[in-house]
Amino acid sequence: MVKLLFASNNRGKYDELVDEFASVGIELVFDGQLDLQEDAPTLEQNAILKAQCGSKQRNMLAMGEDTGFFIRSLDYFPGIFANRWMEGTWHEKRMKVLEMMEGQTDRTAYLINNFAIARPDGTVIAKGKVKNAYDIGFEELGNENTFGYNSLLKMQGYDIGLLTRQERNFLKHRGRLAKEFADILEMEEVIKWMQ
Repeated sequence: MVKLLFASNNRGKYDELVDEFASVGIELVFDGQLDLQEDAPTLEQNAILKAQCGSKQRNMLAMGEDTGFFIRSLDYFPGIFANRWMEGTWHEKRMKVLEMMEGQTDRTAYLINNFAIARPDGTVIAKGKVKNAYDIGFEELGNENTFGYNSLLKMQGYDIGLLTRQERNFLKHRGRLAKEFADILEMEEVIKWMQ
């Protein structure tokens, strides 16, 4: 099984990805103690920075990723600052979003995830993007300790917050990352570097 460092200290993101990556032959490694940069102006640049930092610190192939949450009726706020736009728990952030959405008829939101794979020398050997569209519900559904915005989102008639992790990953952007990476890791350059 291929080992790939998940260059993030966010356990919630790791938990959403680890089983899906294992299903395509990739052992996603979580450290949680990485010194990572996340101050670039775009999702792509943040993903690259995290991949390069993590790979260099642990001397192994690393994946960096960054996700943005874009609400159309709020001029695509909070955008790349999905987790950093206010202090507080995820529950408090979701409640604030519902407050800001009061009276809005357009409930469309997008989760956009950029990812990159880097080697310890800083070379980026692959990068990509996954995007999903959702509707924001009118209340929080599911456990208030849920990671991210899941308990507000609806997709294809499903309330994301009420689904199991496996069901969510089948629908959501992060679940699709495993397939994207399986294809990337078959690239000759990646296989050659890992041998």
